[in-house]
Amino acid sequence: MPDAITTDRRNGPAGGGGASNRWAVLAMVAAFVICLLPYASDFIIFQPDEDHYVQGALIMMDTGDYLTPRTGDNSLRLLKPPLAYWLNVAGMEVFGISVLGIRVFWLVMAAGILLLTARLARLLTANGDVALLAAAMLAPNLLFIRLTLTVIPDAPLIFFMLLAMNGFVGLLSAPEPRRSDAWMAYGGTALAILTKGLLPLVMAVYFAAAALLFPFVRAKARRLVAPPAIVVSLAVAASWFVYQILSRPEAFYQQFVGDQVSEKVGVSAGSMLNSLAVSGASLVLPLAAWLLVLATASWASGRRPKLTAHGPAAALLAGWIVVNLLVFVPAQPIYVRYILPALPAFAVLLAAALTSLDRDVVRRHLQRLLILGIVLAGPLLAAALAITAPLMDPFTVAALAAALAVAIVVLWLAARSKSLVFPVLANALLPVGALLFVSPSITVLAMPDMARVISDELQARDLSDAGIVFLDAPREAAKAQVYEKRTAPYQLVAADEQTLAALDAERPPVIVTRDKALADRLTSLGYDNAELKGGWRDIDTDVLIEALRTGTLPQAREAHAERVYFLTRPSEN
Repeated sequence: MPDAITTDRRNGPAGGGGASNRWAVLAMVAAFVICLLPYASDFIIFQPDEDHYVQGALIMMDTGDYLTPRTGDNSLRLLKPPLAYWLNVAGMEVFGISVLGIRVFWLVMAAGILLLTARLARLLTANGDVALLAAAMLAPNLLFIRLTLTVIPDAPLIFFMLLAMNGFVGLLSAPEPRRSDAWMAYGGTALAILTKGLLPLVMAVYFAAAALLFPFVRAKARRLVAPPAIVVSLAVAASWFVYQILSRPEAFYQQFVGDQVSEKVGVSAGSMLNSLAVSGASLVLPLAAWLLVLATASWASGRRPKLTAHGPAAALLAGWIVVNLLVFVPAQPIYVRYILPALPAFAVLLAAALTSLDRDVVRRHLQRLLILGIVLAGPLLAAALAITAPLMDPFTVAALAAALAVAIVVLWLAARSKSLVFPVLANALLPVGALLFVSPSITVLAMPDMARVISDELQARDLSDAGIVFLDAPREAAKAQVYEKRTAPYQLVAADEQTLAALDAERPPVIVTRDKALADRLTSLGYDNAELKGGWRDIDTDVLIEALRTGTLPQAREAHAERVYFLTRPSEN
């Protein structure tokens, strides 16, 4: 029976890996980015809160005030520090005001997270297989994919915290730390604080406390004392907070402190158990398939997974996972993304546990997982193509069908490979590859985005520079601003009686609303009303099944498409 994968920190991995696995990690990261490009290049996905970061960055470009985030209605928004806004600004400065410009650095951050996860695994085990497996477990994780495509601070937060974690683990576990470890530890913490607030400080305090309390790293605690890195990082982290406290203390306290602490703490037995359950499930369930492989491979090989060979680093990572779980126990409401900072560490430990088992047994069970994935995904992807085929041209349908057939053959060959690398890569890329495959189907069914339709209408009528009011449509206002490549925000108002009276008096040239009743009311005030249609986003399953049964999918899409009402003064037609 082949030996389990072993680690020699002086000579590298004894069970395979090395340079070939470095290239495999790089190939996986490149494929991950390519598969998600269609979603990063258009507003196929647009989550709540993204409009704040999109409009806030555009307003910074418009006003030149890069220190004080604002909302689309020019209100202060000090809930989070500004680094996420700056990344948006940087992307749009490089790629222009566009959807890709907004999201490009989120793709970069996601790629960096995968690479830093692999680096952390190598730091822990000096084993290329562990590095590849850890990154492979993270790439198809639905929470990770979501943070990649959602322009809120989660992706840069995890990137900078993971950078810091690499530094702290290097300082406290490596035989000889690198000079860069202290700068990574404290610099990463500082940038993470500038991204989202106080959680990175909790991580830094955890590693400092661990160095003093855990006997297995106490001898290396002095390595954490790095005055240049600490002083510079402290100055960077504190700069924005000092500026806002001195400039607008009341608003800062109400918004930032409220968002970080006072408005999110609810202490009751039921709420705390619920928070723990949500965070625990969010950590474990996305990795359920890999945990199944660990369990079945352990049973088949007759060995228990072990992490003891990896010394203090494994305990440090496990401790951080526990801290991340516990720190949000009082949080109300609790969100699944709160556990994101623990995901890379959990993936590294799970990968290390998996490689403590018999290598050939692990490979065979990964191959079985891949075959199961092919059996499940193949028919589902074929069905998605068949469902949307009536909305596509025949050439596109044929090309996609051929691509699916080729992908299944390639995956099947990976499932028969004698190498560990290919089934690992195939399991990691099957879910993101499936997302790439269905992107044309999603596009023809759910696109165009409503804001794109609004932008096209403005340009067709030569009204892009007119006074435009978005009535209870904040997301459309933010996205239309991007499509129009406009830094100044549109006027955004709520639909109340006072506002409607003011609109009647001011009579802006263009009003956009999603509310048909409001549109009818404005029509009665003399506005011309044009109903604009986008894609079919709110899909009723019964309606879809009936359309497929009767062969009327194009008609159903037209009937149930998203709508907005584009109201213009008669003189503006």
